[in-house]
Amino acid sequence: MPQLFANKYRTQSIRLPERDYSSWWWYFCTICVDKHQRLLWEIIDWKINLSEIWKIVEQCRFDITNHFPNIELDEYVIMPNHIHGILFLHEKNNQPVETHYSVSPNNETRHGMSLHKINQFWKMHKNSISLIINQFKWSVTRQTNKLNLNFHRQSWFYEHVIRNNQDLQRIQEYIQNNTCKRQNDEYYIS
Repeated sequence: MPQLFANKYRTQSIRLPERDYSSWWWYFCTICVDKHQRLLWEIIDWKINLSEIWKIVEQCRFDITNHFPNIELDEYVIMPNHIHGILFLHEKNNQPVETHYSVSPNNETRHGMSLHKINQFWKMHKNSISLIINQFKWSVTRQTNKLNLNFHRQSWFYEHVIRNNQDLQRIQEYIQNNTCKRQNDEYYIS
């Protein structure tokens, strides 16, 4: 159920509270274009026309492994207004934790909160799904901005922790057949 925060409704997190999203496993992720605009490709006269934004998304996707060597890319599809993909995180080797603020020795305050509390709130694990997807989204945004392309993506993304081999196979088949069945896709807008 949406909650009111700063006069805006926010939905609760769909993340599993006990899950470490920087731990090795298979993750299914979906990233949407803002307002589900069809900016990545469209069909005109029975022909698929890929946009410049599509080309940037494709390149940034392949660049993920250059920046995050613990990631393996699996099935993916770029739809007119969203991207589906499966990522496999390999085991980490005691990777450090990145934080937004450092904790000061005298526990200074900022905006009435101790930096220690802010530090705990902003804690983000290096090579976590959130960090990887956010870096990917920012790379696409930076490159589209350089070319003055009108591109905005939603700030959130959807992720699903793949439960077992059957779940993995089902999602791989869904991604492989997504273009053919795009009218049935939950993000399809006619």
